[in-house]
Amino acid sequence: MDKYMVFAMNDCDWVAAKSEEEAKKWYEQYIPREEIEEYFQGEVSLDKQIVISVSKLTESEQDRVIKYLGDIIPHNEDSFNVSLIDWLKVMLSTPTDGPFIIASTEG
Repeated sequence: MDKYMVFAMNDCDWVAAKSEEEAKKWYEQYIPREEIEEYFQGEVSLDKQIVISVSKLTESEQDRVIKYLGDIIPHNEDSFNVSLIDWLKVMLSTPTDGPFIIASTEG
């Protein structure tokens, strides 16, 4: 697995990238650089727990969760907690061209 870090770009989006500058440059497709600099919150610990909504996962993503993390998807519930490091393993299990939003409070 490539060395990725996670950066809180603002109150909504966290971006996985290989460096802070790479995350900021990539995120400019969403908001102007001035806003990025204003709201940027820095690197997030990979030990941090996030909540994943099962209903928002594709069938392929659910299969990857089971393959890389085991059967942690709860039956009869729509969400589960996972650490960022484990979620990175799932997300990076398919090739990626660069930075990506790994967590967001936006739908």
